[in-house]
Amino acid sequence: MFAIRHLRTRKPAESLSHEYRKRRNRLLERAHNECLKKSLLAESSRVPSINSIVEDDVFSASDDVVGLLSDNDSSQHPNVYPSMGNAQDERCFVRNDDNDNDDDNDDDDPGRRDSDSMSCSTTASFQRKESLPDFEDRLAAVFTEQNMTHRQIKAVLLALKSHSCFSDIHIDPRTILKTPVYSLSPISSLAGGEYLHLGTEGAIKKILQSAPVLMIPDVLQLDFSTDEASLDKAGNILMWPIQIRIANIPSSSPEMVGIFRSSKKPTSVVEFFHFFVTDMRFLLQDGVQFGDKNRCIKLRCFVADALARAFVLCHRSHNSRSPCSRCCVQGESVRSGVMVYKGTKHHLRTEDEYRPRIDHDHHKMVEQTPLADLPFDIVSNTVFDYMHLVCLGIMDKILQGVIDGRFVKSVKLSANHIKLVTDRLEQVSKFCPRDFARKPVNIDKHGKFKATEHRQILLYSGVNVFNGLVNSAVYKHFVLLHVAIRILADPHHSPQAIDFAQECIETFVELASDVYGVEFLSFNTHSLLHLSDDARSFGHLDSFSAFPYENNMTFCRKLCRKPNQHLQQISNRIHESCCTASKPYVDPNHLQFVRNHVNGPIPSSVIVNNNDKNGKQYQKVITGDIHLSTSQQDSTVMLKNGSIGVIKNIIDYERKGCHLLLRVFSKVEDLFKLPCDSPLVGIFLCSLPIPQLTLVSLNQVTAKCFRMPYWSPEIPTIESNSQFFVVVKIMSTSLEN
Repeated sequence: MFAIRHLRTRKPAESLSHEYRKRRNRLLERAHNECLKKSLLAESSRVPSINSIVEDDVFSASDDVVGLLSDNDSSQHPNVYPSMGNAQDERCFVRNDDNDNDDDNDDDDPGRRDSDSMSCSTTASFQRKESLPDFEDRLAAVFTEQNMTHRQIKAVLLALKSHSCFSDIHIDPRTILKTPVYSLSPISSLAGGEYLHLGTEGAIKKILQSAPVLMIPDVLQLDFSTDEASLDKAGNILMWPIQIRIANIPSSSPEMVGIFRSSKKPTSVVEFFHFFVTDMRFLLQDGVQFGDKNRCIKLRCFVADALARAFVLCHRSHNSRSPCSRCCVQGESVRSGVMVYKGTKHHLRTEDEYRPRIDHDHHKMVEQTPLADLPFDIVSNTVFDYMHLVCLGIMDKILQGVIDGRFVKSVKLSANHIKLVTDRLEQVSKFCPRDFARKPVNIDKHGKFKATEHRQILLYSGVNVFNGLVNSAVYKHFVLLHVAIRILADPHHSPQAIDFAQECIETFVELASDVYGVEFLSFNTHSLLHLSDDARSFGHLDSFSAFPYENNMTFCRKLCRKPNQHLQQISNRIHESCCTASKPYVDPNHLQFVRNHVNGPIPSSVIVNNNDKNGKQYQKVITGDIHLSTSQQDSTVMLKNGSIGVIKNIIDYERKGCHLLLRVFSKVEDLFKLPCDSPLVGIFLCSLPIPQLTLVSLNQVTAKCFRMPYWSPEIPTIESNSQFFVVVKIMSTSLEN
């Protein structure tokens, strides 16, 4: 048989095209003919006449088939359309193959009657538990979170509607997602392309809606960023989004304020930033009304890579003679297209000197930066982002020198040692915690590494993997950078530690030309000198990095599903996400236990099992967004007394709370001693685990650690010493209150 399915159209029936109406009529006529064929095949006792079948079984209610045809169309098919209404919804027939063999013997089949009554009971139960609009809102949240296309959503909705419990559900994805008919945000032609302005105040309120009320400060400190990204693999379609983030709300995600689209970068930065600057001038004066309070707005810093920073500040690019917006360094040309920047001490620029644009070697005199119209320190509040500067810049240059031999041949590894680096990285990946989204393995493909892969090598695995393979000068030079960045990336760094990190960076820059040659002294190498100043002003490196903005750029690419009307698509997808429920706040003190078991081990003084009221055993516990488990990857922790242990069991006592059963290392040593003892930056060489297990409260854990095999520098081989492990403190997983 054929079941009626409701398909909404946004146009009235009389405005549909002639070809569309003809195609629809053919489909309906074919449906009517197949209904007649099935009726003729039915038992004669069950089918008194064809017309009664058509009218009673298929089109029993006149309001189920309305708004399909005009009066003329209705006269052409009198049996199919006995009556017409004024509704504007478009309907069509969809084949229901599950009912083909039923022969409509519902009344004669007691099993079928039981099934129907059961379905009705299920429907009633569903309606009592949750209303249809609430269920559709939940579906919309899932569809948006999974970034499903409208075609995929429609397939799911049709499958749901085929069940009697969901017979009234809408099957148009636009209805479920509340997709606007037209783009709700203005799209303007400016700066040689199209610009979609989503609104700064709306973006701020969206961030505030996802944060607990008690965590919202009275003064909101805004960071903003822009960068170039391609929407296609060929790079023919470019996107320049403007994003904001509330820096003093922990873990707040960035939101889009505006998006520029063209085949090239904006021709005018003043036009590009016009809407954002206009919004900010109003918000800085009047604030944002959220809840029962008016929140003040303050601009904190501008985050961008070297190219975007030069574009927005209207100064010369990174390969010019005077490219630095923080100091007056002068570059030297060593060969065509290669500029180097020597020295570590240079005259610092000031805001009073920068706004008048008196340095013609540095400033482009075509336009004045739009940031000059805001109460914003252009010099000190335009930060150097370590994602582009260090992870994608300096680390890439180091790997080019060591693996490819780009600068000097003396530091290039042999083919055998390069293979050993890859083999060691493969071994390390087996111990890599879930906190790392990407795991670098094949060092030969380092040119395709993402920033997170470079960051893992720099901050965690590099000091162990390179040990004994690269020459001594290269290794010590790398450790200088490793120590400096770990200090600056530590959320708990002290002013004295920042001073020491600055000394390490200056030494790194001074020795760079001796280790890799003079061409290593690029603008990125020079910019390292200003990283410590930004850490003093704004906190640890991840608090003003481009990592969260870069994640949002990837999300924007996924929103574009068709090769045209990109800004309209992004506008609709963002509006759909606004209509769905935001992600719930994760309480860092909430504990979630996973995978209950009775396999032990257990403390010798306590008997613990599933039936014992004293406690239960688990394989994993989640506290906030930190996962601790008995698996090899997520089992190493550091205690407040400095001990390091491996989790062997997790026990939740009814009264005492969560406890960890650990095998603690009895010997903790330094992995290196220069430029400082490695434990000062959270690097340990651990050995000799104590045979007796130790039971500690979860409150005694201060941080999660990355444990990996240790390779002796004396014997360069893939075989690790099974009695020794290198343990590195993961800085983003502190459990200290």
